[in-house]
Parts: sequence; C-alpha cells; structure tokens
Amino acid sequence: AAYAAGGGVVYVPAGTWPCTTQIVLKANVTLAGDGPASHLDFSSAGAITTCIKAAGSLAETSVAFSATITKGATTITFPSAPSGVAAGTPLLIYDSDDGGFNAARDEYRAGEWCKVKSVSGGTVTLDGPVFSTYSTGGTRTIYVVTPVTAQVRNLRATFKAGLTGIEFELGHKCLAVDLALSGSDTSCLTFDRCFEVSAERVKAFDVSASIGLNYGIIISNSQRVIVDGCHLDTTRHGLAVGGSDVIGCVPNRDVLVSGNLINGHLDSLPGADIH
Repeated sequence: AAYAAGGGVVYVPAGTWPCTTQIVLKANVTLAGDGPASHLDFSSAGAITTCIKAAGSLAETSVAFSATITKGATTITFPSAPSGVAAGTPLLIYDSDDGGFNAARDEYRAGEWCKVKSVSGGTVTLDGPVFSTYSTGGTRTIYVVTPVTAQVRNLRATFKAGLTGIEFELGHKCLAVDLALSGSDTSCLTFDRCFEVSAERVKAFDVSASIGLNYGIIISNSQRVIVDGCHLDTTRHGLAVGGSDVIGCVPNRDVLVSGNLINGHLDSLPGADIH
C-alpha cells in the first residue's frame, strides 16, 4: 500500500513478529518500528537468501559517450541526449575489462559513481569531478541507474545462519538507522553498489562458532557512504569495505567511517577490513 501510494512508512509495532519469507522494500518505502521492542524474527525463515531487501536496476545509456572523460572533468559528452538522464540521476561509469585498480583484487574494475547536475543536448554536467580518465570505445560503458531509495529504522531484527540480514542493492539515499541486528553468519547489513547511503547507530552482532563471512556491515562497490556511531561485533570483520565480481563492481570511494566501535574475534583478522 505504501509503494502504491508513491511511498510511505510501513510501521512495525512493539512485539515479536515471526517472518518466514523475505520482506521486499520498494522505492520510497520506510520500514520503521518503535525501537528494540519492535522485533522482526527471521529465525524460522524458509528458502530465502536475504531477509530484508531493497533493489534498484541499471541499463546502458541509450547512446555511448563520444569523447574521452578526463580526470577532474565535470562533464560527459554524448552525440545526443541520452534517454532517462536528468538532474539527480545517478550514473555508473564501468570498464568490464580493466581490473588494474587493485592488484590484489582484480575483480574490482575501473569506474566510479557520479550524479547528474544538468543536461543540455548531449552534454551532461555532473555535480562533481570524476576521479579517473575514461577513453571512448572498448569495454568502457556508462550505466543509467534506476535506484531504490528506502529506509529501515528503529527496530530489532534477528536472522539465522546462512541468510544475509538487510541488503540495499543499487540504492541511492538509502538509510539504516537505529537498528539492533543479530544472528546472520554472512552479513547483518549490506550496501551493494550504492551511492549516497548511510548506516547510523546500527548494532550488529554475530559472535558465533560458525565461521563464514561473519560481517557486521559490508560496503560493496559503493561511493559516498557514511558509517557513523555503530557498534559492530562479529566473529570475522565487524566492518568490511570490498566488493564482488558483478556489473558495476567499481572501487569504493568517499567512505566516511566515524565514531564506531568495531570488533572482530579471530586473532588473525582485523575488526575492520577495508579494500
């Protein structure tokens, strides 16, 4: 109903609410409770991989960019105005064949996120300079992102082994705020290929004998991310900033981590692992 109305709040009142299937958050929907007394219990969830998920989509621009994008530039030139691109649109520059950014992780490809400030004919002006240079042709592509904007706020969620807790995929301006998360032996909270997102005052706990990924928060191939005031206490890494081999697996950039308590419980591994 909230999505059909163009967005709104789905309220989780105080109490324990057993959840056996995935909760899918659509665009402009906020899932919000009354604090830790509002408890979503996924411990008996069935055949799902992620308990709470919000996902956007991406597609190649309708026309390819027609001039080299030089490091520090604030414009991208196309032969004509690309469809679906307007002020505020997130773009993803991506080179599927250039894994040279990180010698230890060649699955991270060259590229970056950017946001459109204005469009005039075939000239797209960005809200800030690009980090690298991208020549035309080859495997270098620009994607128009149709992001999901969603929030999860002010509640407690218990997951189970083998399931990811909350995941924002191709999100823009997504927020995870005032949450108490536990039970996942993969990740309690993941931002996957997201732009301008925040995790604030999130408690994520998984100190278990089961050693898998065991991450509190994962920041994956994302840009302009804030992790602030969180308590992350897990078996492996409380915070992991990395990525995976998918379309848009660009390096993480502009990640601000401040005022957090981050612990890991394996002697050989750090509490925070940042690629």
